[in-house]
Amino acid sequence: MFKEKQQLAFKTEVERWKEDFIHSEETQEDQIEQQDFSHFVALNASMTGNIWKILVEHGQVVKKGETVAIIEAMKMELPVYASEDGIVKAVTCRAGQTVHSGEPLVYME
Repeated sequence: MFKEKQQLAFKTEVERWKEDFIHSEETQEDQIEQQDFSHFVALNASMTGNIWKILVEHGQVVKKGETVAIIEAMKMELPVYASEDGIVKAVTCRAGQTVHSGEPLVYME
């Protein structure tokens, strides 16, 4: 009896966590989609793969050639480099996310 109540409580809590996580992810993605990045420099994925690491955050100053993200594809790690000096204005991906070739990962000014 106790074990059943415990399992039900745990299952309920996990479902609540999932809902909170999905809602927070949708909110961030909606905010990014609503912004106009046409006047910023986009750093794009060089090929389709999964984001392994994001090495920058909003507001960070980066130098030309600095690694901003790492894509994992075909058991290789592919760095994404800053094409110029600038300030990170938006990071549009997260670790573990699948990205496609040409997809913007980071916007800089």
